[in-house]
Amino acid sequence: IRQQSAEECTRYYESSPASPNTFRAQACLFKRKGVCEAAPASAALTCVYTPPKPLTPPGSCYFLVTACFPAEHAAPAQHIWIRDTYGEAYANAAESSDACMKGRRTDYASWCHVPESSVAMHYNYGS
Repeated sequence: IRQQSAEECTRYYESSPASPNTFRAQACLFKRKGVCEAAPASAALTCVYTPPKPLTPPGSCYFLVTACFPAEHAAPAQHIWIRDTYGEAYANAAESSDACMKGRRTDYASWCHVPESSVAMHYNYGS
């Protein structure tokens, strides 16, 4: 597998359709992971590729988890931005950046049984 630069990974991810394409994002992750595993132990490499943040629509809330172990439900896809439609509908995450960025981050960390550092949040401000 040929090494991809961060820019190539980004272009690869952005070439996917408008809806999230988990396969493309995970293929990029897999290629980066292989390169990291083959690198000397002294190399300071970050082995996790984070896709670009979604830019639309205004007033939308997204989450990205790097680990998730929910007790009763299937875990969401990891290392990909997912729109928080539940939080937008029931937790004010569409109207409030604080509700999205702070409240929902706490909710997802608790639900996934992980520290908040394993959950990234993104809020798209209105135009």
